[in-house]
Amino acid sequence: MPQKKREALVNQSHGKLGVSLRKLGRKFKIDKKYVSNILQENNIKLATRKSAPKYSEKQKLEQKRKLRHLSESAFFPSNGTEIIIDDESYFTFDGSDTANNKHFYCKEGEEVDGKVKFKRHKKFQSKLLVWLAISSRGHSTAFICPSGNSVNADIYEK
Repeated sequence: MPQKKREALVNQSHGKLGVSLRKLGRKFKIDKKYVSNILQENNIKLATRKSAPKYSEKQKLEQKRKLRHLSESAFFPSNGTEIIIDDESYFTFDGSDTANNKHFYCKEGEEVDGKVKFKRHKKFQSKLLVWLAISSRGHSTAFICPSGNSVNADIYEK
């Protein structure tokens, strides 16, 4: 393939949306594998788009102003306020929500036990609530209780 056509192929793929190897192959009348090889030679790799919030310029300026106000007044150490970070997480009793339990290995053609092959779950599984708070004074003791309960004002004050 001539160098000019290679450069055109690279230019039409680099930084563009909706471009596939098949479309480029049809356009340049070459195989998609050859398109892939040309892109690899030019260090062009497939990347996944990341999501990001869509802000207008007015929103960006307002955000900067509000953050400056918070850092100078509300979160300034001399005014006596204290930042408390708390988080709660729910865990299933059977451990089916952990990343290690999502995949399994098996030999091709062999039958696998149903307990391994399928993850059986109830519509509303019983879960365990774990809650913890952290501040500059230290951390709270872990609050652990079965699901159905939530962290309310009475528990938060303890």
